[in-house]
Amino acid sequence: MRASYLLVLIGFLLPLTTAAQPAGHLAGVVTDGDGAPLAGINVVLHQTSMGAATGADGLYTIPRVPPGRYTLVASGVGYRAQRRSIAVQPGDTLTLDFTFDEVSILLEEVEVVGRRATTYTSAYTFAATKTAAAPLDVPQAVSTVTKELLDDRQAFGLPEVARNVSGVTLNAPYNDLSVRGFRSHTGASASGYRLINGLRAGLDYFSNPLLVNVERVEVLKGPGAALYGGINPGGAVNLVTKKPLPEARQAVLFGAGSFNTLRTALDVTGPLGRAGALLYRLNVGFERSDTFRDFNDRTAFAVAPTVTFAPTEHTTLNAELVYSRFDGFLDRGLAVPGQDLGAADVALSLSQPSDWYRVADLYLHASLSHRFTDALALNLAYLRYDWNEDLGEHRTLNRWLDDGTQLVSAMRYWERLDQTQTDHLTAFLTLRQRTGSVNHELVVGADLIRFYTDGGTVWEARTKKVFTEREVTTAEGETITVTEVKEEPLTFDLRNPVYRHRGNDIANYVFRQNRDVGDREDAYRTLGLYLQDQVQLTAWMKALVGLRYELYRDQTDWTLPPEAEALDQQIFVPRFGLVANLTERIRLYGNYTRGFTPLAPVFVYRPELYRPDGQATPFEHETSRQVEAGAKGAFLDRRLVATLALFHIVKENTLAPTGETNSLGNEVLAQFGEVVSKGIEAEVVGRAAPGLSLSLNYAYNPTEIVEAEDEAEEGLPLFGAAEHAAGLWAKYQVDRGALRGFGVGLGMDHVASRRQRFASRDLASRQPFFARWPAYTVVDAALYYHVDQVRLALNANNLFDRRHWIGGFDFLH
Repeated sequence: MRASYLLVLIGFLLPLTTAAQPAGHLAGVVTDGDGAPLAGINVVLHQTSMGAATGADGLYTIPRVPPGRYTLVASGVGYRAQRRSIAVQPGDTLTLDFTFDEVSILLEEVEVVGRRATTYTSAYTFAATKTAAAPLDVPQAVSTVTKELLDDRQAFGLPEVARNVSGVTLNAPYNDLSVRGFRSHTGASASGYRLINGLRAGLDYFSNPLLVNVERVEVLKGPGAALYGGINPGGAVNLVTKKPLPEARQAVLFGAGSFNTLRTALDVTGPLGRAGALLYRLNVGFERSDTFRDFNDRTAFAVAPTVTFAPTEHTTLNAELVYSRFDGFLDRGLAVPGQDLGAADVALSLSQPSDWYRVADLYLHASLSHRFTDALALNLAYLRYDWNEDLGEHRTLNRWLDDGTQLVSAMRYWERLDQTQTDHLTAFLTLRQRTGSVNHELVVGADLIRFYTDGGTVWEARTKKVFTEREVTTAEGETITVTEVKEEPLTFDLRNPVYRHRGNDIANYVFRQNRDVGDREDAYRTLGLYLQDQVQLTAWMKALVGLRYELYRDQTDWTLPPEAEALDQQIFVPRFGLVANLTERIRLYGNYTRGFTPLAPVFVYRPELYRPDGQATPFEHETSRQVEAGAKGAFLDRRLVATLALFHIVKENTLAPTGETNSLGNEVLAQFGEVVSKGIEAEVVGRAAPGLSLSLNYAYNPTEIVEAEDEAEEGLPLFGAAEHAAGLWAKYQVDRGALRGFGVGLGMDHVASRRQRFASRDLASRQPFFARWPAYTVVDAALYYHVDQVRLALNANNLFDRRHWIGGFDFLH
């Protein structure tokens, strides 16, 4: 009986004795590769209900952990889970920190999770391979401008990106860049399509969207046709939009500046609901500004909601809708009197107060990423881009009325309505496979792109009616007053500019229909099938092999004669690259790539529309090829990235305007049989020291026209191409002491002289010559103060008020 009581007593005391053992305590901090805290990371003890999520400071604590052995798991949306086996002893306090390096982020082949890093560098790129690749492993030069660099320079538009990328300069204050010497813009005779998240967008030449929803801008140097089809051989510009983050963040910006500039932006993101499977992000931006030019005020607005849904760890869906609007004037620059740049009044506008320019863009981007296994994944993405333009402007007729003095320009007045739609659907599989001792990362995919335009409507006036009254005597001897009507050309006198509002003169303009809606209705589709293999040949060498088959077909074109069939263009485009590890942090690389630009059938079947009057020689298709070699390195624990590239590009049959206008009112085009661009580029980007962020670039890029329809141009450099260009931005932020939170920024942008596109005539000798825009160096500076969650910034662009010329076709336009 006593034994039974004893056993019962032991049965009660045993659990009490176990429970009395002091529990353990777990704590730690979760950071990224740069040491910045990560919020929203879940840290749990596997197969228990114990765990915690990190706060804004990256800290987590798990109290009252019973002694025992556990698996501690840290995970977050967009990151690969990290696991650690731990043993908790009675009363132990364990400090367990985790670091999530960006190169180990769980990235699908289309970017669907927002980037948390806050530096000038990006540890991955999708533009180069369509997979999440470290830039050091890509056998091609890739430049990236992150949102942090854009914010520090208060860059609100795409042209402001150019000064931060080697080999990229501006031709105009719009969507008109030179990349490795080649003009990259949109239009009938261009191949400078902009990409949004790797898909072809319908941005127009004059588009200058606010960058409030842009995470970073990637420039893939050289022909990108093996991945993206017909595109500019100098490089492809890819805008990567901001994606939702799993932790709640809010940011609001207010700004004011010169020329009555007002800016505001909103960026909010976080989870919807407690499960964390549904994330959102909303970006809104507004800018109202005048400029140094008369009659050139503008208002821009953009709103971009984005939603990400991750129902499982293997499937992620993303959708974003972006609407933007621009309302103001179209700034075509100014006319230079008598070829004297010093005498030019930079405030002078060729526009009239009654002119207008209104653009509305709307696009939908949706993507799906599903991973069947660790080795096999499917990616689908779709972009629909709608662009609508409403324009009324006074512009030059590209000729002087007084060619001997060049003080009076012939003018024309346009009213134009235009709209386009671009659809891009892409689907590709990625497969990671090992054959023997060789690892493969295969990409097999297809692009279907469709473009449509209604052709727009243009009403044009080059003359106006002038009414004069005079007295005449009839045969009967009676004196009467008669009104005579005659036509005079529209002009603009640089010595005596006259500005009038609508109704004073426009009612008397002599209009002619340049084209009507449907006259130039055009639609094409192109199908691209591509295969790419990234091969890990050895532990220190990786190869990239790619091949694309492109089938381009024009579906509708008013310019085709009735007997002409739609024009099919087919081409195979190869791509080869090699990367070798010189050391753990330094790579050597080389590549050979080809590119092409399919011509619209109008340039083949109806070339007389864009030739001088009486000529009908068909245009040829554009092709290009590049050889590139270089080195890349990551230093200071990957905080500083450097790239050195040597390249040689040959492009054949470049289509370009001549500055002439034929009797049909179309701009006359010509082709260069062969042009060469070569040179060397260098970039250093990242954190050079504690508190010091740096973006440094330089390009030496001589170009030459080898063959041209106009022999006078042979041997000349490409127009707008700068042989030397350099950029610098350095920011130092004090992070300790009495001045903690203060920062200073200093920038420089240098561009060498550039050739004008069209020949001018010397006013004295009347001999033709190609003038050059002078070299310039512009200095920027900034002051910062950061306290808690508030950041104050004062930026001064063109600190020394240096007059400079970014580009132009000649002294008139």
